[in-house]
Amino acid sequence: MIDYIDSFPTEERNDLRRFFIHPGVFDGFVAVLAQELRKKPMRPHLCDPKARMALIDQFVSKVRQGLGDREVRTFAEICEVIPMMTLQLKKGDLHQLGDL
Repeated sequence: MIDYIDSFPTEERNDLRRFFIHPGVFDGFVAVLAQELRKKPMRPHLCDPKARMALIDQFVSKVRQGLGDREVRTFAEICEVIPMMTLQLKKGDLHQLGDL
């Protein structure tokens, strides 16, 4: 998550830090990622840092689009606005996993 945030220019990086500063938002997102990692069969795309960053980027973009200017403090607030979210990786985002 920190690598994702640090990959942006300063102004955007500060916006992302403000978005994830609330423990409820950060913890909720990490809990969803951990839950997906525990599922069988294992999701190898979550283990690859570049593919994981592509998924995080999609998540953040969809949440920001769904929330607009509304500021949230908990993951539950995000779930109220966006009850179900579908993320899709392009084959190019899978890097060496794209051939599996």
